[in-house]
Amino acid sequence: MCLRVRCLSAPSVEAPTSEKNLVDLKEQQWALQGCSLTCTFARTAASANCTLRRNPTSTWDTRGQYQPLSLKVSKRRPVRWALIELDDAIKGRRSIRSYKDEPVSIELVLEVLEAGTWAPSAKNGQQWRFTVLTGDAKTRLAGLFRSELQALSAKIGMERMGSSFGSCKAMEEAPVLVMVWNANKLRTLEESSLQSVAAAIQNMFLKAYSLGLGSLWICDVYYASDALTKHLGKPWTLVAAVALGWPAQSPEPRLRKSVEEVSEFLEQCAR
Repeated sequence: MCLRVRCLSAPSVEAPTSEKNLVDLKEQQWALQGCSLTCTFARTAASANCTLRRNPTSTWDTRGQYQPLSLKVSKRRPVRWALIELDDAIKGRRSIRSYKDEPVSIELVLEVLEAGTWAPSAKNGQQWRFTVLTGDAKTRLAGLFRSELQALSAKIGMERMGSSFGSCKAMEEAPVLVMVWNANKLRTLEESSLQSVAAAIQNMFLKAYSLGLGSLWICDVYYASDALTKHLGKPWTLVAAVALGWPAQSPEPRLRKSVEEVSEFLEQCAR
């Protein structure tokens, strides 16, 4: 049984169901983010998918025999999000390039960073490092990036600048910018440590989505990596920038290649 609950805005929310199809009840309890969450499920013959009253953006998805009957949250502190199905985050995440002019709390940023620290890493080196910029600090860095792009484009031409100026705009617009570094110092782990940092970024994106945040993976910082690294005074290798904020757009999913197109299965070694 899978459960997805999003944006819990009330201490008590009732989920409709049909009593005539009730066979038995099953109660599940969770303790999360300082809250006691109690969910009651009803085994019914109806479709195991319903929408919560009083919050049209919240949905249950049990994908099994039990349909939710009620949800009660006993609050000790405000909670915006509870549970989200992993597949929903993997397939629902989008690259967000436009953000609302609304702040993101430090508590949510810390949750995103913590998710990154649980990624697998080469030799458990945990090579990732994060520099979080908001307010004037972010404005100054984005301004530096734009000036570096303008100087470079004057030398090599705009046609060779790719998406860099669009990425700069997203960096300026997002309320939070995370510079992600590779702190590895061993040449033997150079490539594998980069993979470790990339895994941390993916974790961060999935967590951001589960919190309702939009995110953007920005590798265009490579156009000015030396200047940005010097500006922040770090001894590490700059890998990417991550923009975080409340999304102002809802992009449609892009076409994906099928598993059959990108995979092969070998049962025995070729002779």
